[in-house]
Amino acid sequence: MKLMLRLALLSLIGVLGASHGVLAQEGQSEDSKGDVGPFDLTGSVELGVGYDDNVYAQRNGKVGDALWVLSPEIGLTLEGEVVDLKLYGEAEIGRYWSESSEDYEDAEVGASASIDLGEKREIFGGASYAWEHEDRSSPDAVNGLEPQNYTNPRAHLGYAAVYDPLELRIGGTYERLDFDDVPAIPSPIDGDLRDRDLYTAGLRLGRDIGAGWQVFGQGYGDLRRYDEEVNAGGKDRDSGGGSVAAGLRYRVGKTMDFEVLGGLLYQDYDDPAFESVFKPDIGAQLDWWTSSRTKVHAYLERTLEETTAPESPGIISTSAGATVSHLLRRDLSLYAGLDVVQDDYQEIDRDELTLLADAGLRHYLDPNFYLDFNYSFARRDSTLSAYDYDNHQVFFSVGAQLDSRYPEGAEAAFADPVGEGFYVGTQVPMGSLHTELAGPRGNNGSLTADFGDFGLGAGLFGGYGISFDDWYLGLELDGEWSDSQWDHARLPGGRVFSVAKDWSVGAGPVAGYRMAHGPLAYGRLGVVGSSFDTSYQTASGKNFGGREDLLGFRVGGGLEMPAGDGFFLRMDYSYTSYSDYDISPPPGVDNFANSESLVRLGVGYRFGEEESDEGEVGPTYDPAGFYLGGQGGIASLFSNITGPRSNNAGNSILDADYSDEGLNLGLFGGWGESYQRLYLGLEGEIEGGSAQPDLERLDEGRRFSVDKQFGVGLNLRLGYALGEAGMVYLRGGPVWARFETDYAVGNTTSISDSDNQLGWRGGVGLETPLGEDLFLRLDYSYTAYDDFDVAYGAMGEVDNFDNSESLFRVGVGWRF
Repeated sequence: MKLMLRLALLSLIGVLGASHGVLAQEGQSEDSKGDVGPFDLTGSVELGVGYDDNVYAQRNGKVGDALWVLSPEIGLTLEGEVVDLKLYGEAEIGRYWSESSEDYEDAEVGASASIDLGEKREIFGGASYAWEHEDRSSPDAVNGLEPQNYTNPRAHLGYAAVYDPLELRIGGTYERLDFDDVPAIPSPIDGDLRDRDLYTAGLRLGRDIGAGWQVFGQGYGDLRRYDEEVNAGGKDRDSGGGSVAAGLRYRVGKTMDFEVLGGLLYQDYDDPAFESVFKPDIGAQLDWWTSSRTKVHAYLERTLEETTAPESPGIISTSAGATVSHLLRRDLSLYAGLDVVQDDYQEIDRDELTLLADAGLRHYLDPNFYLDFNYSFARRDSTLSAYDYDNHQVFFSVGAQLDSRYPEGAEAAFADPVGEGFYVGTQVPMGSLHTELAGPRGNNGSLTADFGDFGLGAGLFGGYGISFDDWYLGLELDGEWSDSQWDHARLPGGRVFSVAKDWSVGAGPVAGYRMAHGPLAYGRLGVVGSSFDTSYQTASGKNFGGREDLLGFRVGGGLEMPAGDGFFLRMDYSYTSYSDYDISPPPGVDNFANSESLVRLGVGYRFGEEESDEGEVGPTYDPAGFYLGGQGGIASLFSNITGPRSNNAGNSILDADYSDEGLNLGLFGGWGESYQRLYLGLEGEIEGGSAQPDLERLDEGRRFSVDKQFGVGLNLRLGYALGEAGMVYLRGGPVWARFETDYAVGNTTSISDSDNQLGWRGGVGLETPLGEDLFLRLDYSYTAYDDFDVAYGAMGEVDNFDNSESLFRVGVGWRF
């Protein structure tokens, strides 16, 4: 259980039924049930064994460990004509194989009830008490010798009524957070400084306007009261605030429930050092049963979180995500989810973007017992690089439930699975090799830096797949060679080091959905073994380093496009993080944490598919006309920096490759014309991102970062239609981008330099129809920008920055 600080206000949002995606507390799961007198008994137990490759959620010095987790649940439900009552209890007990300090026991007990007053009116309420621990990945993790434990009692009370055409919900919540002290060096961390009470109250009023639509307005107020007058960070963090918002809701029976809202979020703090917070409030939620066997849930929410950062009053946290679950057969279910969280620390220069992904497969041995496989991935990218981390977890579980039944939708008719056969192919990986390096430097300082560069390669892949109607499961193997390498050289008299990736071999499951015209959209997981060469030479000329054969975890996805007669094209993106390692030059140890972003273009052949009749011409995808769309993806920003340095050997020159990854979001639009299978078009785009290569040397050394704030591009697109499945295209053209470079030398020089640079972008993509006017595309591009100089120092010293960008994006567009 993770402490995602939603506070009492999110419990209130659940009570009000608002759009932030939090369900009312009384909505406990009923996975199984039996009879105990007038009560229905629900219960289940699950035992999982897994591996966590970064137990402490660290940027460098990652520690992996195996663990087991036991999760029992029990509940009693009484459904009467007037009163409904629910009692429940659940626990999660975790035990690590080696890192026993991270063992935990979480539990929660609670009750909820509702009273039917008749005439579409009811009173509802509930209370619970939880014993929990703060996950190491929490932005407020105190980094003690043990995780932070705390207790969390909660209560809520509300009233709901329908006065046609009006709908009213009013309620309030109370929440208490009571933190234990945490053992730490040199002294324990005082948990009392974070203890607080949270009170919220609010109202929501909606009016039906016909055809399933409802307009609504809502508002809530909250009070946050700490036990200590001076608390976390030495500030008085007591505050009061709330939100007012209006929105639209659309409901179609039990098939779809969608709503969106906008408003104002505010908070006033008792401490005069903190400014009041006024921010736009946004939210959305979608629950959509696309069929009796498939459900999509999506959400967008914004909250104001508490923080332990000393100079910040709080965090504006904006999160968005989606989950898809599907029943492949009555005894086999598949699910996958993706969440993105942007944390903006108020009044300080700290922003963090966290990506969370998980996927799983559950197989029911019979209606009472099941096997479960789950994979989860987390990655945080912070403007303070010490807070970066990535984490992979893999679990295999066995579970039992009291009730003898399969999941909802199991009564549907299922076709027998069909083997799609073996396939083989060749692919070209375009890789972004990144290394997060940390180590000591002179004057009792330390270095934290993001190194990286771009590289190409060649590879082979092969596998076998099975189809369940339109859904697909497979297993794939791949192997490839790469020339990805980054370098750092300070000559003469300085350190010279580099990392190069040679080869890799990977294997893992693939799951996807076969779209109407044949393309396969898929996700992948995998384990990868790779060989890296690390060269390291100190100023004295002594050589360190060597070859490292590392194990990594891979997550990604792509699009496979049929090209006829068993052949297919594919574009595939994946991110792989590897176990880190140390190089030990004097005066200490440098830690290398390698990761890799790969975009792979492939051509494959699937055996056993029927060949088309010679000369037969089928329907052809026609992308002609005007179009608009939005896109998002992953950007790798590279910055080669050269400039003069001074050391004990006199003057030297630094030549180093820095890189970082981040989210990229943008809009695109254009026009094109088709000439039989050929397509020619012109497209404009605007984009912004969060990739920011940086170096932080905490002594009298340098600190700098490069931030591409936004870009505007104009591209020609040349495409070729692959029947009715879609088209493959090439793109090329200019991009105008704005870079902001922050640069500091010791405690005397600090500048911020903005430069507008011209770049030239080339790329390739796959585009496929989603409907009559909608289309989906995967797009990869590489952009080389003009270099620029940053001048610093009294002697007119200059560093040259030569930037480039590798960009993978997924877009959805509308063609007019």
